[in-house]
Amino acid sequence: MKKILLILPILFLSVVTADSPITSTDFYKAYLHIPEVEEAHEIGVLSEGMAQFLLDSENSLDKKAAVINALSWDFDRKINAFLFKRYLKAKYQVKDDIDSLVKVMNDVELFCLGYMTVMDNYFDPEKSLIYFDSTGSSIRESYTFQIINALIKTQSLIEDQNKWCRIWTTINAVETNKALKVDMNAEGRKIILDYIKIYKDNCETKGVKKI
Repeated sequence: MKKILLILPILFLSVVTADSPITSTDFYKAYLHIPEVEEAHEIGVLSEGMAQFLLDSENSLDKKAAVINALSWDFDRKINAFLFKRYLKAKYQVKDDIDSLVKVMNDVELFCLGYMTVMDNYFDPEKSLIYFDSTGSSIRESYTFQIINALIKTQSLIEDQNKWCRIWTTINAVETNKALKVDMNAEGRKIILDYIKIYKDNCETKGVKKI
C-alpha cells in the first residue's frame, strides 16, 4: 500500500508536466497538408529536408513553427535543436561558439532555434528565451512569434496552480492584440486557444479566485 502511495504523487507530477502550454498545443494538425510537417510528425527527428525548409526564407513563419511543433517532445528529451545548430553552423561557418552564432542568425532562425530548444527540453523553458530575446522588432509584430513566446513564458507557471490564471491571461493577451499580424491559420489558433481555455476557470470571478 505504501508503494502505491509513493507512486501516485510521481504519476500526478508526470501528468501535470505533460499537460502544459508547450506540450499540449498541437497546432501542427492544422498544417498536415505540408509534407515537411507530416514528416516531422511521423519521425520526430529533424531531417535535412526539414532543416532546409526552416532555413528557406520563402516559407512563412507559421509553417516553420508547425514543423517544430510536429517534431514534438519527449520525457527523455530530444536533440533537434542540437541538430539544427549543426545546419546553422555550416551555413554561417561558425564553430562551437553559440554567442557568435546568435550574432549572425536572422530573426526567423533565432525563433526556430528557440522554439526547438524548448520542445527538446520543456522542463527548462528559460534556456530558449535567449534566442527569442535576441530577435529584432519586426518579427515581434508576428502573431506566430508572440503566441509561441507566450507559451514558453507560461510553461513554468504550470508548477504553481495559483499562477494558472496567468497562463490564460498571457495567451489571451496575444490572441486579442489587434496590433499583431495574424500569420497563423484559424484552425491552428483554435487548437491553441481551446487548450488554454482550461486555465480560464482559475481566474478571479467576482473577487473569488477559483483553484
